[in-house]
Amino acid sequence: MKNYKKEMHVALMCILGVATSCKPDDEEAVCQTAKDFAETYYNLDIQKARHYCTKELESVMNFRHSSTTEKEKSMKEQVGSARIRIIDCELNEEKSEASVRIEVSNFLRRNYLTDQVSLVASDTFELTLIKQIDGVWRIKKPF
Repeated sequence: MKNYKKEMHVALMCILGVATSCKPDDEEAVCQTAKDFAETYYNLDIQKARHYCTKELESVMNFRHSSTTEKEKSMKEQVGSARIRIIDCELNEEKSEASVRIEVSNFLRRNYLTDQVSLVASDTFELTLIKQIDGVWRIKKPF
């Protein structure tokens, strides 16, 4: 009987270990969301980038999408894809908000005052994400 309890305990621990290892931790989810957002946003796929944002940010993304010019699209085709690298990722104690620093290389920057578009070799940005009620991480502050 003692061996049976020990075997059951080991089996239960294995099952719990497998079950918990399949669920990505918050830091991994935050980093992946930030990277997915940045890849779509800096490659001018603004419609797709919207899906990573909070509802409050939707109007900003709609504006950015509607103001993307043919010149920007044409230049983007010529220069190729932007590259994203996660520098660091920090969650608050409650694991409800996170800050992610990213490095973006080979992307276009538009000056809305002069309507000039320029290629940027590399720059860093800090994204703020919040965990929604459904457990999904969303971009709260993209710039």
